[in-house]
Amino acid sequence: MIGPSTEFSENLHAEKYRLPGEDWQEAMSRIARQMATGDRLHRLREMLLMQRWLPAGRIQSPAGTPLSCFTAAPISDQMESIMGVAEQVIRTMHMGGNVEIDFNTIRPRGSLITSNNSSASGPVSFMGIYDAVGKCAPTVGSMTGVLRIDHPDIIEFIYATNTSLKTSVLVTDAFMHALQSGEAYDLKWGGQVYSKMDAAEVWETLMCSARDYAQPGVLFSSREPNSTCLQGSFNLTKYLYDGNKRFDWHVFEGDIRQATRALDALVDIAVYPLPAQAECHRKTRRLGLGVTALANCLETMGMPYGSPEFLDFEGQVLDLLTQTAYRESIEMAKESGSFPLLDREEYTANSILPEDIQNGIRRHGIRNSRLTAIAPCRTISLCADNISQSIEPVSEVRSRRIIYTPAGPLRIDLIDYGMLFLGTTPKVKKDVTIQEHLDVLLVASKRVDGSVAKTLNVPADTPWDIFQGIYVKAWEGGAKGCTTYRAECRKFGILEKAEDVSACYVDPKREQ
Repeated sequence: MIGPSTEFSENLHAEKYRLPGEDWQEAMSRIARQMATGDRLHRLREMLLMQRWLPAGRIQSPAGTPLSCFTAAPISDQMESIMGVAEQVIRTMHMGGNVEIDFNTIRPRGSLITSNNSSASGPVSFMGIYDAVGKCAPTVGSMTGVLRIDHPDIIEFIYATNTSLKTSVLVTDAFMHALQSGEAYDLKWGGQVYSKMDAAEVWETLMCSARDYAQPGVLFSSREPNSTCLQGSFNLTKYLYDGNKRFDWHVFEGDIRQATRALDALVDIAVYPLPAQAECHRKTRRLGLGVTALANCLETMGMPYGSPEFLDFEGQVLDLLTQTAYRESIEMAKESGSFPLLDREEYTANSILPEDIQNGIRRHGIRNSRLTAIAPCRTISLCADNISQSIEPVSEVRSRRIIYTPAGPLRIDLIDYGMLFLGTTPKVKKDVTIQEHLDVLLVASKRVDGSVAKTLNVPADTPWDIFQGIYVKAWEGGAKGCTTYRAECRKFGILEKAEDVSACYVDPKREQ
């Protein structure tokens, strides 16, 4: 089957990712020519036409940058830098990038500014500047503000939900150890300890906001300034054969090798919003190969979402993805050299990669600093006939959508891919337990070297101790972050509501 089969997906892909008058095959040929030549061009074009590999939407789009996610430049504690980085963020968003902004370098509220003997207003006040600029400037991307949990203004930051910026708290190992031992921890900035706070008190404040407002998100690791990566996800349903009961490991492995080379080729020709981003990415050559339609694929093979057999097969898929991508990157290093910042001994220290890959890196180097990531895959999955998104369960078996036709808006039924094309009855998200969500996240986190996009949906009546325990278990299991969504939050979250359910909105007089 070549290209989208449903009217909705065909319409959406044409609207989002094609040039005027361009059909599916022409679009895939255009995308393939950006990343490959010769025999590799033909193989890549076939992968794209058959929807086995879905490059990120920014790669498919004929406009803007092919990169999706960026971290902003460091902000020095001066007004010129704060405003300068804000301008850079807007330029990045204007080209379609989503930007993560580290506010930790801004001094706490009330601290003395010696240059003019005044008091600092703190990072949250400057978030307002970024919020206002983002609302005034026409942009496509989004902003996320990040603050460490040991910054003196952390409580004010947690409560800052009335902004268009998404927020995330970077939780350190030191804080988690203090939480587990029931101790206070230091709030510090610039090498100076400002005060101490009870870790349990701060944790409860963070958890209350996550439960009631679906933010801040919780991060357990950070990214380098000006970093970015190129992303593409494998549509796992396209590797089913023999009556959709078996998985074609051989074709999957070959496609991983092709996609690794295709994404790496984009590093040198990509249009970057800022010169610093281009310089950083070409020194790291970071890629983000991932998967989508995990639920549709494995459930069609008879493995219910989150079951032991599901988790085992998920691990096998991601092991092959990671190990094949690393082996191919080593081969690329033999041909074209390693990424410039490579320190071979440091890179392989404490590595969980198989010994042959570690030895290959020590001997030959590696082309890319990172190779795998799990992206949300929302729009590209909808364009692939509504396959299950990323490593998430099926949201709903049927929903209503509007498409815009020359005759006007048309409301249509959007049916889950597994049910419509594979005859599978999926386990929808409302039937997935918290532990099953968490298990799927942790299997991916142990095998993927980049970020893992996964939302843990929790019932509205989840007991408080269990809700908090989700985040603790995520940290203990090695997750890079954790995001939950509770059905009855006070802020309309990232998940769509059914037509007969009212949205919930932020209460401007939030109780504390």
